Amino acid sequence: MHGLAGATAPKAAKPAGFPHNAPMQDTPDAQLMGLLDRVALRDEAALKALYDLTAGKLYGLSLRVVRHTEWAEDALQDTFLQIWRSAPDYRASLSPPMAWLGLIVRSTSSERLRTIRPSQAMGGLKDAR
Repeated sequence: MHGLAGATAPKAAKPAGFPHNAPMQDTPDAQLMGLLDRVALRDEAALKALYDLTAGKLYGLSLRVVRHTEWAEDALQDTFLQIWRSAPDYRASLSPPMAWLGLIVRSTSSERLRTIRPSQAMGGLKDAR
């Protein structure tokens, strides 16, 4: 573990927010909030760590909305781009981190459905002629 923590931690000054170095008393929410704070400062390593911790759950949420693996994967990618852009706006006092991330993935997935379904409908009409 020592080599892994040293290889992945971008700065020794903020080990508490990084999941590999988090003290035992840190809650998962505290870890996620710390990562979101670092993402807000444009820390790419924090975005990767956030992805590693949350992508499975967020993908599952997306898949429930779009019901197609490729669309869910695309929506997940769009979700993390949105997280990168919106992290400075995140307020822990308004929403727990997973609720905020879940809202983004559901919104992104719904938007993907809105843009895909009309094009599929048009494709179906062309095939019917």
